[in-house]
Amino acid sequence: MIDRTHRAAILPIAVLWALGIAGGAVSNALAAAPVGPQSVAIGQTTQAQTVEENMTPLEKARAAVAAYRAQAVYDELTSVFEVRAEQQPGNRNGIVLTGAVSDKAFLSGLIPELLRVNIAPANTIRVLPEKAPLKNLFWALVKSPSILLVRPEFGSILHAPTVDESMRHLGFEVMGTPLRVLARNESGDMRLVQAPDGRIGWTPTDGLFLGTDTSLMAWNRRARVFVSSSEAEIEAEAPEAVASRKSIGLTAPEPVYSKKIRLYEGTVLALDPTLDQIQDAGGEAAASKAVGESLNLRDMRGKGLRLPDGRAARLVSGDLTPLGDFELQAEAFRRETPAKALGAAASHAEKIVGRQMSDADLLRAAFASIDLVLPATLERTAYLGAPLSGGKNFKELRAGDMLFFGEPAGARQGGGKAGTSPSIEAAGLYIGNGRYVGVEARKGGRAEDASSSAPRVVVKKLSAKEREKRHFLWAVRLAPDDLRNPCVLAKRSHPFFQAPPDILKPCRLRNQ
Repeated sequence: MIDRTHRAAILPIAVLWALGIAGGAVSNALAAAPVGPQSVAIGQTTQAQTVEENMTPLEKARAAVAAYRAQAVYDELTSVFEVRAEQQPGNRNGIVLTGAVSDKAFLSGLIPELLRVNIAPANTIRVLPEKAPLKNLFWALVKSPSILLVRPEFGSILHAPTVDESMRHLGFEVMGTPLRVLARNESGDMRLVQAPDGRIGWTPTDGLFLGTDTSLMAWNRRARVFVSSSEAEIEAEAPEAVASRKSIGLTAPEPVYSKKIRLYEGTVLALDPTLDQIQDAGGEAAASKAVGESLNLRDMRGKGLRLPDGRAARLVSGDLTPLGDFELQAEAFRRETPAKALGAAASHAEKIVGRQMSDADLLRAAFASIDLVLPATLERTAYLGAPLSGGKNFKELRAGDMLFFGEPAGARQGGGKAGTSPSIEAAGLYIGNGRYVGVEARKGGRAEDASSSAPRVVVKKLSAKEREKRHFLWAVRLAPDDLRNPCVLAKRSHPFFQAPPDILKPCRLRNQ
């Protein structure tokens, strides 16, 4: 990552690169320059300045925007930086900036870069979210059992993909997850949202319960439980029963539980004592449970629940755990016995063997069991800590160490040019005794059944053969007791889960 204090020195070279003209005449001029480090540096600077002077104002502006983007945007999956420099109509030297960004701090650095190359642009860049289009509904709770986040495979993130377009799947979020709303499409049936781990993608509006800062704050202050078993089933009011409700938490007398819903691990529901059907010894038994211990079906019998959209519900099967107690217990566990906390994450990874999920989802699920929110992608997770070789025959690895596989720096990636940085292609979690939990596609799946060959969680032997086959790069060991790393958050300290909620701050990793 280029130090921001040296932008003025490197920008001319970045300008050449961004315009794709740093070859040809420039290479010939450099080849003819006098020999010696100082002479070559002078030749490079002089040539770059000459090329920059010959640019039109529009070329300068576009090159400066491209160079700034390369420096300022740490991760395109977790940021919106869609900025374009255009020529003002009827003004050959006039430049206007259009597009949108997800953080106004981007603009505070971009404008000085343009002024440095004598460009004073008109600024029409939108900072997301905008009040008028969203009507101050900047937050949402997932109200469907799960939603899928997507983004266009090609083109701008500001364009909501349609069903007939190629799109990139970013993963799922379950009911009760808070999301920051950044934008909506013209028809209003899609929202651009940011998940707690930073991912930004589009999802259908009908899977969301939209709200303001105040409504999300009210939800975050409620006593809540989460599904701690792999699945759970509830009975709930039908959606039409609450169609007229405008905010989270409004109630209706004598609910009719007419709809059964299957929920997934991590789903968050609110407790509502006004809906309790039994408030006797059963309630006392539940209250006397150990901190963080699951409340089973008998404990929750007759306990009233609320879905994010306000519908009343009750548990049919599965396990629920008090969210506040779990967060406190997990924080103490990580702080007092960090090695055991990592071991608990590894144990949870073993419990989800056989499920369909990606490598990134596997790591997120494992560390969510100790209340940690990992970065959005493997590429970012791989740089959360110092790289470990694992030692000879991996004897230095410990349970809970994350393993990363792919192409090392300098290797040819995808048949193209050699990569300047490692390509992270797969990951796993070490569980001890020379084994790790990873993801592998099943072979021989039925062509008509895509799920039969979908990637599934498996346990594998970490042998020398496996190391070579999958191109082991390095391992990373988290320090779960140290939450000063802004790229690893607990829900207890995450800005989306606070009252009032706040935006997620960008974080820089060791490779940036």
